[in-house]
Amino acid sequence: MRAQDMGPPPSEGNRRGSSPAAPAVIESARLASIRPCEPADLPRVAALFGKTFRGKHRSDTAALTTYLHSLIFEHPWRDPEITSQVSIARDGKFHGFIGILPVHMSLGGRAVRAALAGSLMVDEPEKHPLAGATLLRSFIKGPQELSFSETSNAVALRMWDALGGSTAPLFSLEWIRLLRPSRAAFAFLHEKVPAAALLRPLAAAADFVVRAIAKAPDLSSGDAAVQEVPIDDSALLTLIISLTANYRLAPRWSTDDLHWMLSLAGEKERYGPLICKIVRDKQGRDIGCFLYYARPSGIAFVLQVLAKPTAGGRVLDALFADAHARGCVALRGRLQPELLGPLQVRSCIFINRSSLTYKTKDPEILTAVGCADALLTGLSGESWTQLIGGFA
Repeated sequence: MRAQDMGPPPSEGNRRGSSPAAPAVIESARLASIRPCEPADLPRVAALFGKTFRGKHRSDTAALTTYLHSLIFEHPWRDPEITSQVSIARDGKFHGFIGILPVHMSLGGRAVRAALAGSLMVDEPEKHPLAGATLLRSFIKGPQELSFSETSNAVALRMWDALGGSTAPLFSLEWIRLLRPSRAAFAFLHEKVPAAALLRPLAAAADFVVRAIAKAPDLSSGDAAVQEVPIDDSALLTLIISLTANYRLAPRWSTDDLHWMLSLAGEKERYGPLICKIVRDKQGRDIGCFLYYARPSGIAFVLQVLAKPTAGGRVLDALFADAHARGCVALRGRLQPELLGPLQVRSCIFINRSSLTYKTKDPEILTAVGCADALLTGLSGESWTQLIGGFA
């Protein structure tokens, strides 16, 4: 859950021993109101999204408004009690938003009502320092049994902590697999410094030298056969659903649910088109699948890897080989704890850029998340939406 720096949550100052909030700030928080987001709010939400997360590179507000309407108001799991929220100042002006999506989950066969928090943003946060925390508190106090966010940054972490939430460390790691090391370093630098484009020829030359003097990593797909399929392929959708049965806590998708989600996942401007592939063993049996965004000379963004028990390494090998063949310079994706071992032995790098935060009173859910026996990222979170990596 990406959030602006909107100051401490209302209770954090007293809890940590600092001075109480200024009276004007308390009054501002008291007079603001939180209500469900309505379709008429979406143009203002889209404009605020561009201002908050895109800065100088503003989003196409009209296209984003249309996308938000589909995401929020046409969601197959839409729930009148679990909705995105807006914050309204005492003068009636819209000044904040938290994106909330309902998630139907299963815990050992028992239905679980969950909710996912996405983008949290406040207009002129210096004037409304408590609006973000108030929105997050409103979300956590909803009727759901599990509240979680896949992409909490440092600001959001402080708010979740003050509201009694927890962080899941393993789910909060991101892995990186270098395919063309020098060009990958250039690509990461270019994300921060556009002028680094001038170094591209040098990076390509450096990779050529590295290949000449060092043993190249094995990027074959081994004994696996890989088939690319469209997002509406029934075999892919059925396979994804069957592989989620390996987790104690996981979404309860239907093929129609997944088809709707993947149709909205689309192409991300920063990462390229969505590629879906099924992996089969020598006997032609499905052993897994992977979904990722890729473009030549770019860093591939891995949305989801699913595999049968003991087949994770072979599915990862197939993914790495496919990305290399497409000219990608590296892959990055959110760690799924069951793949930690196979990723470690395949020379992956692990970093933390955002965290998975959650809150629940259900001891069985706490156990499933604590034991990493859950599917909470990728297609289960918000990474599949075009709000991550799209609308550049």
